Amino acid sequence: MTQKEISVPVNIALYSNPSGQDVPQGSYSAREKFRYCPRKFQLSYTQGWKQKEQRASTWFGKTLEAAIQSYEENGRQRGTGPGLFEERWEKVKCVKEFDRLIEKENISRHRI
Repeated sequence: MTQKEISVPVNIALYSNPSGQDVPQGSYSAREKFRYCPRKFQLSYTQGWKQKEQRASTWFGKTLEAAIQSYEENGRQRGTGPGLFEERWEKVKCVKEFDRLIEKENISRHRI
């Protein structure tokens, strides 16, 4: 009697997001947040808590991270990352609070 091998696909999730969807891979910012403070990671990535204050640098970082992720997901095709960055950054700059976000960024730099 021979044994028959059964192939079962394994879906491993790092965590479930606030919508209940499994997240199979992490981002650089998620890993850094977990490394810095696991509780902060849990609150933001699994329970959906957001930081109250918005800054231009935060939007820039999110836009850059999305562009890098797009570049990687598209097999590092030339232009995929920069194209998405330019498209999203133009949308951010159109937000009516953008000038206030930039101003807030400049004020906090002068305090240091």
